[in-house]
Amino acid sequence: MEIGLFTSGYQYLNLERAFRDAKALDYDFIELWGGFPHAYPFDMDEDRIQEILSLSRKYNLPIPIYTPEHNGYPYNYMLADSNQMKRITDYFF
Repeated sequence: MEIGLFTSGYQYLNLERAFRDAKALDYDFIELWGGFPHAYPFDMDEDRIQEILSLSRKYNLPIPIYTPEHNGYPYNYMLADSNQMKRITDYFF
């Protein structure tokens, strides 16, 4: 069995800190959180993608899982009206 570190717990820290800790604690992979500032989809330009892939290579930790932010800002599907639901389904699907 493999165990990964989900970076959402590092949301107030630099993403490299999550990679460094995962390596030091002998995790097998990174689950990349799709929230700001780690990997918010609308910030994922080519430069940011390359930064994250570079961290993956540097720490020899693959990123097999990407989990978009979906419990808070601005996509709370539990409280959505019809306009919000359209935006939410566009975001996720």
